[in-house]
Amino acid sequence: MNLRAIGCNVESAGVELREKLAFDDAKLRGALGELSARYGVEAVILGTCNRVELYLGRPEVGHRSTLRWWPNSSARCMVWRPS
Repeated sequence: MNLRAIGCNVESAGVELREKLAFDDAKLRGALGELSARYGVEAVILGTCNRVELYLGRPEVGHRSTLRWWPNSSARCMVWRPS
């Protein structure tokens, strides 16, 4: 199993960026479904007023793939590179 944790918090990103990366209930359900369907990952998304974090897990793969994904943002903030 390949596990990743990616996120930002009050110390690493300003409030403007954290607001763009936040998920409301509808976007949260859609994001979890999209991550699973497009990339074959199990995902947990954690958001508070001070942080947004994604926890991803997927089986080991034999080839290198890259995931660049984070809804609600023009900035691509997350990179998935299975080892």
